[in-house]
Amino acid sequence: MQFIHGFDENTITTPAVVTIGTFDGVHVGHQQLIRTIVTEARGRGAQAVVVSFHPHPREVLGRGPMRYLTTLDEKAEQLAALNVDTFLALPFTAETSQTPAAIFVERMVQHLRLVSLWIGPDFALGYKRQGNLAFLREQGQLAGFVVNVIPELRFDSVAVSSTYIRERLAQGDVRTAQLYLGRPFSVSGYWADAHTVCVDSRHVLPAAGTYAVRVAGQPMEAVVPEVVIEPAQLAFNVAIQLRPAGLNDAIDLSRNVGSAVKLEFT
Repeated sequence: MQFIHGFDENTITTPAVVTIGTFDGVHVGHQQLIRTIVTEARGRGAQAVVVSFHPHPREVLGRGPMRYLTTLDEKAEQLAALNVDTFLALPFTAETSQTPAAIFVERMVQHLRLVSLWIGPDFALGYKRQGNLAFLREQGQLAGFVVNVIPELRFDSVAVSSTYIRERLAQGDVRTAQLYLGRPFSVSGYWADAHTVCVDSRHVLPAAGTYAVRVAGQPMEAVVPEVVIEPAQLAFNVAIQLRPAGLNDAIDLSRNVGSAVKLEFT
C-alpha cells in the first residue's frame, strides 16, 4: 500500500475510487465502506484510495484534546489489510480548515484522477462544510466523477461510530468495543520494564481497572490507571502494569526495555 501525506506524492497513474474521512478505529462501518471502494476499484481497473486527516480536525479547531482509537500507523496497518492501494493522510492545520471544498475536489481530480467518490450520509468537505452532497454531485457532473452515499451501519438500532466506541471503552465495556471494531481492541506502546508498558496518553484506553489481555499471544492481566487529560495539556506516557493471568503463570522477564509491544484486550 502506498502511504503518502500529500496529493502530489501519488505515484499511481490509474484512476481512483476514493473515500474521505477520519476513519479513527477503522471500525466495521468503515470496513464496509472501504470494502465497497476496493470492490469497485478492482472492477474498474482503478486504485482504491482512502483520504484522511491527521491530527483530527476537532483537535486543531480547539474543541478539546483528542484521544484516538488508532494511531496513524495502526490505521495504515488496518487499511493495508483491507487491500487499500493508497492511504493519503493529509496534515490538518488551521490553514487546511480554511480550504474551500472546490480546491479539495480539484486536487483529487488532478492528482488522483478521481472517477468515483464514496461518502457517508452526513459528510461535508471544506471550509464551513461547503462540500455537501449536492455540491459534490454538481462538481462531479462538471469534472466527470460520480458521488455515491453509503448508508449508516447500525447494530440493534445503534449507529456504528468511533464516538460510540470511545464511550463504551470509557465505561470499561471492552466486549462491545470489540463488536463494533470487528476485532479485539488493542493499544501499542513500549516496554518500560519487565512489568510495565507505556502508552501515549492520546490513545484511547478503557476505564481504570484490570483487564484480560494478550501480549504476543500470552494471556496476561493489564492494570489500567485512571487517565485525566486537561485542555491544552501535552501528551504524556501512561504506565500500564502487567501481571500473570493465573496464579501459577510466570512473566517472561527477558524483554528489551524500549521495544515495541501491543496489548490486545480480550
